Amino acid sequence: MSALARHKVFQHIKEHVKTEQNHFVFVTALTFVALNDLCLAARNSASRQCFVAHKNPQENTYNITSSNDPQNKSCQCLRDNVLNSIRGYAFRTIAETLWKHPEKVADWKTVLEHGLQDLHPSVRYAVIDALAAVSRVDKPFACEGYWEVLQQDPRCILHYTSGWFIMQLYPVHPEECRARLIWAFEQSETEQDLVRNAARILAEMCIKGDPDVHAYLFQRQYMPEQAYGILDQCFDDLNQEPKNTAAKRLLLYTLQNCQEIPQHIVWQHCREPGPHDPDVLRLFVERCANRAEYALIHFFLESRKENSPAWWENLYTFCARACADATKGYGLAADDFCKLPFLLLETAATVQQREKALDVFDETFRSNVIQMENFLRETNR
Repeated sequence: MSALARHKVFQHIKEHVKTEQNHFVFVTALTFVALNDLCLAARNSASRQCFVAHKNPQENTYNITSSNDPQNKSCQCLRDNVLNSIRGYAFRTIAETLWKHPEKVADWKTVLEHGLQDLHPSVRYAVIDALAAVSRVDKPFACEGYWEVLQQDPRCILHYTSGWFIMQLYPVHPEECRARLIWAFEQSETEQDLVRNAARILAEMCIKGDPDVHAYLFQRQYMPEQAYGILDQCFDDLNQEPKNTAAKRLLLYTLQNCQEIPQHIVWQHCREPGPHDPDVLRLFVERCANRAEYALIHFFLESRKENSPAWWENLYTFCARACADATKGYGLAADDFCKLPFLLLETAATVQQREKALDVFDETFRSNVIQMENFLRETNR
């Protein structure tokens, strides 16, 4: 089908969308028409403007709502209403086209400027997708557009491209960017994605040497979602540059000063190929709880080739800690935990280590941290 034919189909559908009951027919048409071809068929701005002139959503009206968020202030509400409104969906579709055809950016700038002034926050949030595509061609326009959205609604930090945009804007607007990031970082745990994303960006700034962000982060206790974002960024940086001392310092501080080490972080790190940092493992061993401990059990069983004095001490501490808390139990991991005292003894390299390993056996029997039948079964292997 030619571009002109698709344009005629679009116009036909548009003329027949008269009520709110069938407005999603219009949404379906957007993808079908292929906006890049429509740009060729409709060169005047009025034709392009038809994509964002629809009355849905109206100001202060949300198509998707929640009884838990009667004032529609949550990030979930912001995100849900992008794909469930005509103008929001239109900008998402424009973004897809601009990713595929960056040469069309100039044709759509006027429409994007209109979107940045939209009265509905979900529509402005949707424009960020298009700005990300534009950034490859016109970085100043894209960054200035994101700055307009950020000034009006800091919830946009939720967007996956916010880290890149804010790092570009920070040298120009340091205090304003930092204030909005801290606002997002200090939201409640119900805004998990927003808090994590803000935490990642703040961590990146701290690692790159920003003194104000460093002072802010190194005087806090962290909620789990805050710790999640910071640790995720630190591990990413250390994977790229293992000797990054700033990332390691922030990582260790966060592990020591978070309410609880996020389970996902422990599992993710333990599955990474070695060698593993003994200082990080020490804090995992000392502070992990619940299912994260299962990750450590499997880690020690699979990483004996990393055996070193620090590795052995971490294994000893983990076993001794389990024996000290005899009421805990290890549920489905009990069979695997039975293997750890034997591993501790097998890898003992000195007389002192061997004596400490035998002490763990004594404590295992005394505390009944594992069932005797499981222990005997392991002995007979």
